[in-house]
Amino acid sequence: MSALSNITYPSHSAPADTVLGVLYTLCIVLGVPANLAALYFFSRQRSRTLRNTSSQSLLREHTLLFNTIYLAIVLNDLLITATVIPVAEGFFSSRDPVLFGVPLFCTVWGFLWNILPFYSVFLVFVMSVTRTVILMRPKARVGRTAVVWVMLGYLGFLGVRVLVALFLEDVKYMYTANDQYCWEDR
Repeated sequence: MSALSNITYPSHSAPADTVLGVLYTLCIVLGVPANLAALYFFSRQRSRTLRNTSSQSLLREHTLLFNTIYLAIVLNDLLITATVIPVAEGFFSSRDPVLFGVPLFCTVWGFLWNILPFYSVFLVFVMSVTRTVILMRPKARVGRTAVVWVMLGYLGFLGVRVLVALFLEDVKYMYTANDQYCWEDR
């Protein structure tokens, strides 16, 4: 038994939960359309780049590379925004949520929540490294296919890491009202 199990939490404040629920809802209401607009923009940008630049152009290669990275970031952010929906719902239901009450949903949510934030940081890292390489060596060709494989490889690594915990270490995700999330219960 961990030392954290002995901590007692104060009772929850209904007004504070309402404020948090409104803030989370605001993030969802702004985040989903903004990410959908960004998804539309970057997918259109890719087709525009293909139409308007020479197939051998270094600018074209760099533009396609960054569009690919930005699309991955936008899709990841959209998924993160979607995972906040049950958290907001829990704040409005006196921390007795409907969605987190379903064990399978809690497991899927916990799986995603153990991948998406880490992947978000990694994608920013990939963008920073590729930009640095291109700024330091403007004539360098950074292979988009290689970058995509690195991004997919890390996503696969994160997925396998969580799946190993789920199946081999017998990790279960359980909802706790104190945390307002589904956390690992070993």
